[in-house]
Amino acid sequence: MNAHEPIIAALKRGEADQVLAMLKSAPGSRAKDDALLGFRAMAHAIKGQHAEAKAAFRDAMRHAPDAATFLKHGSNFAAYLIRIGAMDDLQALAREDWPLADAAGDDRFDVQALENLCSAMEKAGQYSFLADRLPDVVASRSTCWEVERALLVAFCELGRPQGALARISAPDFAWRDLPACRAIACFAAAADGRNEDATRQIEAYVETAPPYISRAEKTQDASLLIISPKPRGKTLLGPLPRHYLNGNYPTQIAQKFSGHYRIAAIFAGAGQHSVEAALSIGPVVAINNCVNAERLKEPDIFNDVRLTEDMTGLRIVNAAAQAVHTTRQENALRIAALAGAVVPRVMRYRLRDTEPEDVADAMLAEFRFPFILRIVGLQQGEGMFLVSDRATLMKVLAEIGEPHVLAMDYIGQRQPNGQFRRVRAAMVKGAPTIMRADYFDDWIVHGRKMPKIQNFYRRFPDLLKDADDIVNRPEQRLGKTAMSALADIGKVIPLDIFGVDFDVDADGRLMFFEANATMNLLSNAPAQIDYPANAERMFMSAVDKLLFERTLH
Repeated sequence: MNAHEPIIAALKRGEADQVLAMLKSAPGSRAKDDALLGFRAMAHAIKGQHAEAKAAFRDAMRHAPDAATFLKHGSNFAAYLIRIGAMDDLQALAREDWPLADAAGDDRFDVQALENLCSAMEKAGQYSFLADRLPDVVASRSTCWEVERALLVAFCELGRPQGALARISAPDFAWRDLPACRAIACFAAAADGRNEDATRQIEAYVETAPPYISRAEKTQDASLLIISPKPRGKTLLGPLPRHYLNGNYPTQIAQKFSGHYRIAAIFAGAGQHSVEAALSIGPVVAINNCVNAERLKEPDIFNDVRLTEDMTGLRIVNAAAQAVHTTRQENALRIAALAGAVVPRVMRYRLRDTEPEDVADAMLAEFRFPFILRIVGLQQGEGMFLVSDRATLMKVLAEIGEPHVLAMDYIGQRQPNGQFRRVRAAMVKGAPTIMRADYFDDWIVHGRKMPKIQNFYRRFPDLLKDADDIVNRPEQRLGKTAMSALADIGKVIPLDIFGVDFDVDADGRLMFFEANATMNLLSNAPAQIDYPANAERMFMSAVDKLLFERTLH
């Protein structure tokens, strides 16, 4: 029996104290035996003794007899630092003299150790480490796709897409046809300005990518199919599940209620094979998650979504034919006619081929300072600018770099406590559930996942309590006029499930901010400052009822 087997077995059982006791009497314990030092590091790690674990990992690396063993200890150390969030230590570790090329030439080379190291360095954003050290390794021996992927991602993250494209097009590159590789090639081609190649790559990727299918569990009541938009930007560099589930409420349902629903997801524009594979788990309803109305106005995108909806043969929640008519302008016009609601005007202006001075003049003929500029198609508080004078307006217009921009009335106002507030309701079949309320000292009030909001509530815990009280007692806290207007909004927006952001003014009227189906409707806040759980239960009960009704019609 290997002399180390009892130690390894105790480590697997998590018996750190027993391991440390065994190490005291182990042969070589007084000498600097790298294997025993590695075991010591793991035992201290189990006990949460971080300083001792770090020291032992460093000793194990320092006394490694060869490059391959150095890699093994180093990758374990890197994975541990990621686990405890010690990014400064990991940055220092990346500066070590790593003999990776020598390790690759050693018969004891462990590709899994290299894969673990690459994963840790990528999570820590140490892309220079990967781009500088991996080329010699992959040039000298066959590794694995995860190592190759880390190198391609590093090239892209460092603004060197040509390096990624050159690697992918190399004659001996074995992973070219993998869906994940095609996704990275899409990003690299677009980043390199090869737009036609990028379009060709994304179409091939979307058509051939296998669907995302979650694990089956005994507690699941039904299966759902999600139709996801084609991935864009740096999403293409991430893991494949994130390509399909990249935010908003369908992603949250898939993640938080995996024991309730089994999820399959396909792209709009997916090929027949992908659709059939997704349908094999027996979904009862499809949720269209391609609900950004501005993008649906593009005929190619709209047609892809409609065709995919038809290919599923399922009843559709938030069908594209309805979602396409829910731009900010269209929603504002609908809601402006409702009693008890204050609705900002929204107007679109063309920037392309138009002088900025002319655009500014046209805006100022309609709007008074301050007002909001918003980039068309962006959501979740991105691309919004509050302009209070002409100089700021001209600066923002010059920097936007988009063909169109929206101008909107600014209707924000501070509450009596001196803070700005935002309330979010989830609508299911037109019926509202208040999901969250938040305060902040700036006019853009984000949710509680944001560190600045968390810091705000540490300073003002009474405001956190007050915000939660709004969720628990919305009728009493928001008033009949606002709640009636909110219910009316649910009736005029042609979506099955969507969110509404708003506040209430001093006269009790609902101040409408926006309504769309791209919002996060479930909580993503830390447990210490989470939103009241009863709202989430009410929302999911309404979703269950809607989906069940769709299976009957």
